[in-house]
Amino acid sequence: MSEFDLGDLTLNELNDLMANAKSLVDAKEQEAIAKCRDDVMTMIAERGFTFEQVFGSKGKAPKVVKPAPYQDENGNRYGGRGPKPAWLIEAIANGSKLEDFKV
Repeated sequence: MSEFDLGDLTLNELNDLMANAKSLVDAKEQEAIAKCRDDVMTMIAERGFTFEQVFGSKGKAPKVVKPAPYQDENGNRYGGRGPKPAWLIEAIANGSKLEDFKV
C-alpha cells in the first residue's frame, strides 16, 4: 500500500477522500456478505437441507392477538394496558369494580 501525507490535502479533498473511502468500504462489505451468504447456502445444499430446515421459517411468526381481558355488556373492551377508557372510568365511578368486567 502506498503512503501519502494527508496533511497536505485541503478540507474539500479530505471530505471527498472520506466519502470515496466510505463508498468503497460499503461495497466491499456487501461483497463479503454476499459471498458469506452464498457459502452458507452452498454448504446447506451440499448436506441435503433447505434454509428453512436449518434456520426456521423465512418470515416472522404471526402475531398472536390476545382477547381483551375486560368487557362490558355493550361490547366495549379494554385491554388492561394504558389509560382506562371512558366507559370503564364511568362504571367504576358508579360503584363497579374492574374485576366485574373480567372476561
